[in-house]
Order: sequence, then C-alpha cells, then structure tokens
Amino acid sequence: MEYLRATLKEGTQILFENLNINLAVRKSPSGLKEWYGSFELPTGGHIDPGGPYRLILEDGRRGNILISDILISNDLPTLVHFLGSGPLA
Repeated sequence: MEYLRATLKEGTQILFENLNINLAVRKSPSGLKEWYGSFELPTGGHIDPGGPYRLILEDGRRGNILISDILISNDLPTLVHFLGSGPLA
C-alpha cells in the first residue's frame, strides 16, 4: 500500500486537492494490474458513488476511478473507497 497526495477531478472541475490517499496495485489472476484505494473526505466535502472521477497523483500518475463505497460515521471522517477504471499511468 502506498500513501500519496492526489487531486480529484470530475470532468474539468477540481473537487479536492491534496487528498491523502491509500493506493494499492496488484496483479489479478488473469495477469492484469488492478488498482484501488481509499481516502478520507475533507470536512464538509461531498462526493457521489460511481463516477468516473479523475485521480491525479503527486508523482504524476493518473487514472480514472469509480467510487465503490462511502463509509459515514458520526465519530470518524467519512471514508471513501475507490476502484481504478483503466490504466494508472
């Protein structure tokens, strides 16, 4: 698991900057690379499930993501899980 900063966009609109994300990349049984991860939604932020959204990592890699799960808690920040959709390059 990598810990990185990222910008999240929807179309040309920047939704969030300097997100701290957790990112994992693995090979599927078919040999293809799968990538996925999570981030905490900034206070007052909102995002809808689905997508696609564009994730731009601090190291220059970028790719489209789909929001797969949003965990809301009264005591903790909202946790957003995502799946990569296509290449992360």
